[in-house]
Amino acid sequence: MRNNHDYTGSHATTGNSEAMRFDKRLFKQHPEFGGAVRARVLSKGVMLVTAESDAVADSPEEHEDPLLVAWLGFVERDLGVSRDMAENRLTRLRELTDGIAVDPDEDLDIGR
Repeated sequence: MRNNHDYTGSHATTGNSEAMRFDKRLFKQHPEFGGAVRARVLSKGVMLVTAESDAVADSPEEHEDPLLVAWLGFVERDLGVSRDMAENRLTRLRELTDGIAVDPDEDLDIGR
């Protein structure tokens, strides 16, 4: 599923170098990637690319772990996408359990 955080690209050859090309939209929405970048292969088929521009280097994130920052960004985006779905589920659960008496001290004998 493609969203505003997904960018397509492909392998390319430029002169004597190998390169990766991405949609122009990536660089318009994230100009920090218009300069030097660093890539770290995380696992087969997975790569983390971080910007090394002066604007990024001067930011408070300079000393943060790029893997942690990437993970937290993923979680933040996932929560934003899932929030509406979760709210719909909560509404449905409230409808299904409306009028049911619950004793919070009841022993449910779970896992015994």
